[in-house]
Amino acid sequence: VQLTLSYIEHILIFYTAYECDKKNFCLRFVNVVMFFAAISLPFYLIGLINPEMLLKLIPFETNVTWANYGYQYFMRGRLLYTVRCLELERNNSIFTEPGVYQILLNSALFIVLFMREKLYSYSAKKIRGCMLILAVCIITTASTTAYIGLALNVSFYLLSIRQIKRLSTDKKDINRVVKSAIILILIVSICILVNYFYAKEDSILSRFALKKIAEMFRGGTSGHARTSMISICMKAAIGNPFGLGEEATSLLLKR
Repeated sequence: VQLTLSYIEHILIFYTAYECDKKNFCLRFVNVVMFFAAISLPFYLIGLINPEMLLKLIPFETNVTWANYGYQYFMRGRLLYTVRCLELERNNSIFTEPGVYQILLNSALFIVLFMREKLYSYSAKKIRGCMLILAVCIITTASTTAYIGLALNVSFYLLSIRQIKRLSTDKKDINRVVKSAIILILIVSICILVNYFYAKEDSILSRFALKKIAEMFRGGTSGHARTSMISICMKAAIGNPFGLGEEATSLLLKR
């Protein structure tokens, strides 16, 4: 019950915020995400150039213990930016994990691409700026899930371009956004390839894409653990359509 309520409360908070002001919800959501995205990039760049300076700029340190594992690591910040130990090359923004941050980034990008009418105060120029900043932030999270979300967002947007053009009254404006999206994809692709050419095994493509894919089929890695858990949970759901219970599920995963 407690586990179920912990999930429901997040949904209810989100739903309450939406019900309070349906008209401006998407606009305010994108504004908030963009605010923290714009803050996170300078901190991220400082961390890459001078890690010691970043740690001095964020003095508050917290020790965190992973539940059920007993492994401790330190974190700094949380007010404007968060730094996780040994992961200065990943953009967390104010969150404890880049995988959490990317959910908001990809959600905001989805609104910018597919629900543009909700951003009634945004000009075409501001829309392009949002696309660029969000895409850069997603890439800097160095999260495989983030890259999958980005690829899906962009792919579905390009596939639906004809429909958008047909319904739009301002085709020139739409064309500018499309061209910006294509240019952004090309720039990002070139940067990733150049990075892979020079960094090889330490490149973004190798560390957060190729290696992650390889991990799914190799025991003793986080990727293999995740795919195994998904497989076990799917079998449990099929075999127990009315539910298995938290305790039984936990025992199943520990086998």
